[in-house]
Amino acid sequence: MQQDGLNKEIKATIDPATITVNIQPRQTVSYPVKVNYDKGKIAENYEAGTPTTDVTNVKATGAQSEIARIDRVVAEINVPQNAKSTVNTQAVIEALDKQGRTVNVILTPSTTQASLPVTAKGHSKRVALGFRAKGGSDDQNYTITSPTKKVRIFGTETELEPSIKSPWTLMSATLRIKRPRQLVLIQTTRMLTELIQQALK
Repeated sequence: MQQDGLNKEIKATIDPATITVNIQPRQTVSYPVKVNYDKGKIAENYEAGTPTTDVTNVKATGAQSEIARIDRVVAEINVPQNAKSTVNTQAVIEALDKQGRTVNVILTPSTTQASLPVTAKGHSKRVALGFRAKGGSDDQNYTITSPTKKVRIFGTETELEPSIKSPWTLMSATLRIKRPRQLVLIQTTRMLTELIQQALK
């Protein structure tokens, strides 16, 4: 090794004077992208569907020895704790060896848009929707109508057993009437909350 660019009046010593350089042929290989996410962050009674990414294949470029170490290429989706809805995010793509360690290669592209659908799991059943008025004036007559005639309820097979054996109307809703032309909040006890914009007559 030798120095270059120093003023002639400056004396320099390079230590060590020699080094060993390992020069390998450069290689580019295409790999499919797999998706990883932490299943433990999905909320109870919810399940994740099949994740999708905009990028399905990437090119890995590097030394032959590093390319040979690649076991898989993954896009890691960062799922928030207690996730109850679809996760849409930008995921970083990494090349990993069999031990899960990052391989020193250049990936093109290195990120991708990823989507992980998250939905409530268990059985479901569509049932008729009924109303009970609360908070109205005794000297007023109210007519309650809604374009929503049926709703889907979720639960275990045991919880839904009454509705499976015979049709019934879901009356576990609370309708609070305050003023005409106001949002009507319908709350059910079976994992259902709906807002209906309804003008009361």
